[in-house]
Amino acid sequence: MTTAIEVRGLRKDFPVRDKGILGPRTLKRAVDGLDLDIPRGRVTGLLGLNGAGKTTTIKILATLLRPSAGTVRVDGLDAVTDARAVRRRINLIAGGERMVYTRMTGRENLWYFGQLYDVPKAELRRRTGELLDLVGLTDAADTMVERYSRGMAQRLAIARGLINRPDYLLLDEPTLGLDAPIARDLRRVVADLAAHDGTGVLLTSHYLAEVEELCGHVYVISAGRHLAQGSPAELKAATGSHRTVRLTVTDPTERTRAVADAFGATREALPDGGELITLRHPDDMAGPLTAAVFEAGGSIGGLEIAEASLEDAIMTLAERGAAGLAATGDTPLAGPHSAPTVPRAATAGSRAATAGAGAAIVGAGVVIAGPDAATAGPDKATADMDAVAVDSEAVAVGSGTAAVRSDDVTVRPDDVTVGAKGGTR
Repeated sequence: MTTAIEVRGLRKDFPVRDKGILGPRTLKRAVDGLDLDIPRGRVTGLLGLNGAGKTTTIKILATLLRPSAGTVRVDGLDAVTDARAVRRRINLIAGGERMVYTRMTGRENLWYFGQLYDVPKAELRRRTGELLDLVGLTDAADTMVERYSRGMAQRLAIARGLINRPDYLLLDEPTLGLDAPIARDLRRVVADLAAHDGTGVLLTSHYLAEVEELCGHVYVISAGRHLAQGSPAELKAATGSHRTVRLTVTDPTERTRAVADAFGATREALPDGGELITLRHPDDMAGPLTAAVFEAGGSIGGLEIAEASLEDAIMTLAERGAAGLAATGDTPLAGPHSAPTVPRAATAGSRAATAGAGAAIVGAGVVIAGPDAATAGPDKATADMDAVAVDSEAVAVGSGTAAVRSDDVTVRPDDVTVGAKGGTR
């Protein structure tokens, strides 16, 4: 059995209206033929500009969205037909704090989600305490989450994502809104999970220093398509991302200027009569440039070296990808992937939930699911794009349970009961 998440030919189309609510419906392709491998014991990055398809991909891997085509296999299990078994192996941490019940305490949230994953009670008590301590919420463990700050709620969401010791952890902007010390601690935890526990991690983040610190391998996508992959260093080298050398010459002469020109550097006059020489090059040219200026009789007033930027590499790749799309006339909204009309699906609408297999799905901004929750039944027709996102207070619960609102739920650590207002079920 393969111990990895394997994604092959992944595609996701959403029906959209081009001209308001009465306009014709077409298909927007958010993910387009994507292949990924997320092995155990490694942090894998998924990068791209806004709208590249990163979050849609992660939601499909988390079984929160069904793919339009392609396959996702987790340790050999199909994420659509074996979704329940897959959910026991994965968990998701997404940026923003709307992944927990606001009308429960922090401790109650962890207890509730731990029971959804069938964590034994003795282990769950120990695990709850460990995670609350890890995210710095021990003193606020018995405070209602609605009284938490945004950062505190996000820290609780991180603890929730680790409650079942997942084999695979999906991280979508996990440090968004976190203070620097907590973000640093989370990076340490993620690195330890991969290195020591053999957890497979998929990370999306706009904090590229975070990606460079954690990821051994990175995929870059644009318009849902694969652009490049490799280590951060390999991506920078492949795109010609340059180191920048800034050399201050206090007494520039014609000879030092000739040296700068020979290296292909730029020169800028400084107010004090000196000159700033700037050289961008894929190789480390600080030593040769400094030596040449010194040999030409120049006095060095300062030297600054800026390493090649992963951000520059991502921007370069995205520009190349956009140029390729423009050259073929193929865009995410038009071209061979668009369809003229899509019939209205059953149970559509902005407040409708796509449920099936006896379970409810998640809300807009509440992307949480217990291991027995299902995103859509096997007989469910494709619904409106906004039908995928239901009431922002709804959350996914266990098999045989309907979608509930957070203010309708009561959970106590020693006896979990889920009920509507005015009674229990």
